[in-house]
Amino acid sequence: MIQWRVGTWKEVRRFEYNHAFNSAAFNHDGTRVVTTAADDTIRVWDADSEERDGVPLTPPFKNFYNLWDARFIGNGNRVLGKRLQMDRWTRRFNDVVATNYWGILGPETCQSWDKSIWLLDEKDEDLEELQAMSELLSAQHIKSYHAVPLSTKALQESWLKISRKNFARFDFSPDEISAWHQQQAERARQEQDAGATLFHLNNLIRLKTGNSHLREQVNRLREILKAAAEPASHQSASLSNLDLHP
Repeated sequence: MIQWRVGTWKEVRRFEYNHAFNSAAFNHDGTRVVTTAADDTIRVWDADSEERDGVPLTPPFKNFYNLWDARFIGNGNRVLGKRLQMDRWTRRFNDVVATNYWGILGPETCQSWDKSIWLLDEKDEDLEELQAMSELLSAQHIKSYHAVPLSTKALQESWLKISRKNFARFDFSPDEISAWHQQQAERARQEQDAGATLFHLNNLIRLKTGNSHLREQVNRLREILKAAAEPASHQSASLSNLDLHP
């Protein structure tokens, strides 16, 4: 992708990535640009440096579904990503379910799932703390040229050390936790991962007590798994008809 200077139409810099770019947008003062790419990632770049090659300011932020566009919002410390709606979502029109290239994906999905917001944290952080955080989140110990899995004991020790020092990072509200489980349950359903879907649905039930719809979906999922496990059954457990959005 090439950045041009309007008026003179001289090339300013090139942005290189190992996947094709889908979109690009500047922030309010033109010092940054946010891009989306064909691998469904969002990335923020320095658009005001003296370098001829684009300098990335963030890693590629992976999204679960196809991205269409991204924009800076607010004072520029947040990025709004819009998903490619016709590729992922279905809509009901007079009780007829719309389909996409892959066929019916399920009932109508709530509008709030069409977008995602990323917060750009510009606080100065200690490099060792950031490495410890990345190792905890990835469950791997980072060495010079590779990473090795952390043992259960090492994970527990790392969690205790980091959570005590940075408790606010892990102090999520019930709504935030519910939203995460909802997102992960939908992702697991799309990947036909029945065990993970059941895990996240059970956590949602504990967070949303009294939600009869979620209990119905858990019962349906258990019936699907039971039928697929029958000796005479030659069918795999299909989760396509689960409705995870009450």
